[in-house]
Amino acid sequence: KVWSAHLSSVPCFCMPATTRVPLGLVMNDASRAAETAVKALDRIRGRPSSGTVRGVVKVAPAWEGRGVWLFTSQEELASAMNTALQAGHQTHCFVQDLVEEVAMEIRLHVVE
Repeated sequence: KVWSAHLSSVPCFCMPATTRVPLGLVMNDASRAAETAVKALDRIRGRPSSGTVRGVVKVAPAWEGRGVWLFTSQEELASAMNTALQAGHQTHCFVQDLVEEVAMEIRLHVVE
């Protein structure tokens, strides 16, 4: 999941805006961490959100909806980050724009 935060800032990869939020920031002040994450997504996107904050919080490894929390407000984002980071031994979480109407997700499995 780390690569998604790096590549989302490069337009040619067409990735949803994603930012990495460290555990310490969330534990210190989850509301401020949420505000910081929303501002980071705005910078990555190159434009402010349209008044509605919608996205997902993810931890690695997130698989088939496990390790993923939906949020629809900055307050829900703060709560989702707290939940995600208390769920396991995580040092960070990822905050990502919600991609509407996703019909499928491509996966590649390598078996040696």
